[in-house]
Amino acid sequence: MDLTNLSNENLAVFRRKLMIPKGCLSLGKYAVVVQDVTKFINRINCSAKANDYELSYGLVKYYAPESFDGHFREMESVFWKQDQFRFQR
Repeated sequence: MDLTNLSNENLAVFRRKLMIPKGCLSLGKYAVVVQDVTKFINRINCSAKANDYELSYGLVKYYAPESFDGHFREMESVFWKQDQFRFQR
């Protein structure tokens, strides 16, 4: 969904996108909500640097295990999940 063109016509779709999927409710009674992503990432970067840690981050990607034929390189694997977990987005 293109959020730069939010209108009365697509407001309902936008609201549905913001809802927590029902499947996630089975993961536990607590959740973390990051309100300012840029500030959060900056704080993580500063903390990692101050403690001499290396850091990688990115969006999770999904794959179909029945059609996947290959492997992930080193740290790349932490950014991939089977498509059955896509609802956790």
